Amino acid sequence: MKLRIILCCETCILDARTNTVSCINLIEEMNSPQFPFLIPQFSVFALFEKEGTDTVSQSCEIKICVGTQELARGPLEVGFESGWLHRTMVSFQGLIIPTVGQLEVSIESDGKLMGDWKMPVTQAQTEPNLE
Repeated sequence: MKLRIILCCETCILDARTNTVSCINLIEEMNSPQFPFLIPQFSVFALFEKEGTDTVSQSCEIKICVGTQELARGPLEVGFESGWLHRTMVSFQGLIIPTVGQLEVSIESDGKLMGDWKMPVTQAQTEPNLE
């Protein structure tokens, strides 16, 4: 199995009528004037492709980290029952970013990195209050 696409956005929508996916508001970087801060909606979209000798059901793992601090980890079951491609959408209703650094969302299979999406997290400069 190979990971063809991984990306992070505010939300993913699957249109039931057309069977198409829309990824809304891609997240390429983020900043905040204070830490920790909350991202109210955070989604990960991944597209997997079955390779010739792969079984119908495969397992992998998603991990979200800032630097060495792990924020989330969980299993992903990838099923190729209906063809050579499998789409996965993982949504978080609130993700706390504890500090500046690099936010990395990665997918691994058997301990090997399949792909990742990296986003710098910076501290926003606040304007002084001139009264």
